[in-house]
Amino acid sequence: MHFHTEYSMDAVSDIRAVLARCRKRGYGVAITDHNDIRGAVKAWQMKKDEFVVPGMEASTKEGAHTLYYFYDIDDLKRFYAGVVQPLKKENPFFLPISIDQLMEKAKGYNAVVSAAHPHGVGKIGIKKIHVKGGMKRVKNYFQLAEGLNSANLRRLNKKSISWARFIDKELTAGSDGHMTRELGNALTVAYGTDVDSFLKSVKNGYSVLLGKERNIFLTLIRETRKEKNYLKRAHETGKGWFWIKTHIQKADEEVEKLQKKIAQGDVQQSYVLHHLGMSKQDYKHYLKIGEGLFK
Repeated sequence: MHFHTEYSMDAVSDIRAVLARCRKRGYGVAITDHNDIRGAVKAWQMKKDEFVVPGMEASTKEGAHTLYYFYDIDDLKRFYAGVVQPLKKENPFFLPISIDQLMEKAKGYNAVVSAAHPHGVGKIGIKKIHVKGGMKRVKNYFQLAEGLNSANLRRLNKKSISWARFIDKELTAGSDGHMTRELGNALTVAYGTDVDSFLKSVKNGYSVLLGKERNIFLTLIRETRKEKNYLKRAHETGKGWFWIKTHIQKADEEVEKLQKKIAQGDVQQSYVLHHLGMSKQDYKHYLKIGEGLFK
């Protein structure tokens, strides 16, 4: 219920390989590329007996990620053309609006809306952001919440599950995979012979989460590959330096917040460096892997 293809700027999965893995292993996939639908459209057009849910993951400027699932590919296309595509002209990496604004713009579309990794690493996740209207508005907007994200830390997934139960939302599981071999690391098992009946089953809680989190060492390797892919694709689209500056700006903001927390004893510095991933060392990291691209 959460998978990225080569049409996400930080992923490499080929659609043919994704569908082949689905056939071989007997499960389906929701293509949820970052602010893009080309992968979902291609998979929908190429599928034969494979079970494909049209979807997309929208990311806002504060770090909130929202998963949108659609019953039909045309519904997804309308949503993308009406809400996402105009915003990508300004910033293709993070939609230059707040989660509040996205929630308003996305009203009226025939979609099932899920909070991706509500408790994510760093500043990622709806629980890290102040939403106008508070919990009541969040409860009214989201129909599902991602309880098991294979790329997340287990303690954060547990928090996500507790939060979802608190606001009475049903759960999904997803690999958050960016490479084909990650597909199937976490599955949402539910009743249904088509997208409509499957999503209805999940919304009503007739589903089971299956899978587990990845090893932290493999996650670190994956994150490095993601950053390199992001830089390469950004350069190819003429947005390379823009991407670096955007991330440095975000790192500046995070470093300032984290330094205050460290000074107050709220967070251990070793935890910050290893898990939150936003320190001044990131500047050197971004510039080093981008050096050959931007000389």
